[in-house]
Amino acid sequence: MGIRICIALLCFVFICPFYGFSQKKALPPLHLTNLEGKPFTENNLQKNKKLLVIYFGPDCMACNYYTIDLMRYIKELANVQILMVSFARLPALKAFYNDLQLVKYKNITITNEAKPYPLSKFYEVKTTPFTAVYNKRHQLVTVFNKRTKLDVLLKALNKPL
Repeated sequence: MGIRICIALLCFVFICPFYGFSQKKALPPLHLTNLEGKPFTENNLQKNKKLLVIYFGPDCMACNYYTIDLMRYIKELANVQILMVSFARLPALKAFYNDLQLVKYKNITITNEAKPYPLSKFYEVKTTPFTAVYNKRHQLVTVFNKRTKLDVLLKALNKPL
């Protein structure tokens, strides 16, 4: 009997921290600003297209390398909309965009969110880069809480829900 209680408690301890987030399957409302200073909402997303939501910081080296990795795999990501979201101000985001020459990649959109950072809170972002992977119906497939190898990311994008 005691061993069953221990197993039940262990399951509870390891499953509960993930339960709340796993219930958040739908894409949350987006209240962002694009590089032109215009509002960007979920209505700006392309329908029936897989989606990566990447929370990043333009001064984060891991984020820079992650973005460079994404650019190397851009052919494999051609049918994926990549929404990059940051807490940084627009001038820093524009510099990031220009430095990495992201204008070449039509499926990458850079945005910022203002305080109180609802998207960051929704995803419970602790470190950057953070990636949320969505299917074509914009239902959450999985999340990555750090820089992820692109082969792992591509597998997640092709994973049926």
